[in-house]
Amino acid sequence: MKKAVLIEGAMLIALSLLAMTEGYRLVVDKDPNALYDVLGPGYYIFVLSFVLLATGIAHLVVTREKAAAPQAPATREMRVRLFGAIGGIALYLLLISIIGYPLATVIFFLIQFRIVGITSWKLNLALTLAITACYYYIFQEYCGMIFPRGIFHL
Repeated sequence: MKKAVLIEGAMLIALSLLAMTEGYRLVVDKDPNALYDVLGPGYYIFVLSFVLLATGIAHLVVTREKAAAPQAPATREMRVRLFGAIGGIALYLLLISIIGYPLATVIFFLIQFRIVGITSWKLNLALTLAITACYYYIFQEYCGMIFPRGIFHL
C-alpha cells in the first residue's frame, strides 16, 4: 500500500476522532447560560465525525484491495473535470452570498451534474430541483438553519 494512502487514511481517522471528542464534549459540558435545541451542535458533530471515521476506514480497506491493480495515468479529460468541479464550488461560494441559497444551489448542481456526465438536460434539471428542494427542507425547515438570502430575498 502506498505511503500516501496510509497518510490520507490516518489523517481522516485522526480528524474524526478529534471531532468525535469535541462533539462529545459539547454534549456533556453544556453551558447553563446558553439555549440548546434537542439536537444541539454536539450531536451533529458527533454523528458527522462518526461518518468521517467510517469513511477513513473504508478508504484504507478499499485502497488496500485496489493497490495490487495497476492504475492508468490521469487523462486530460479527468483533469478538466476535476478543475471544472473545483471551479463550480468556487462559483457557488461566490454566488451564495449574492443571489442566495436556492438560486446558487440550483446553478451549482446544474454545473456539477453536467461535469459528472449527466448530459440529458431534463434529467439534470429534475435531479437539481429535487436535491435543492430536499436540502432546503432538511436544513431550513426541519433543522431551522438560516442560509444567505441574497439580493432577491428568497
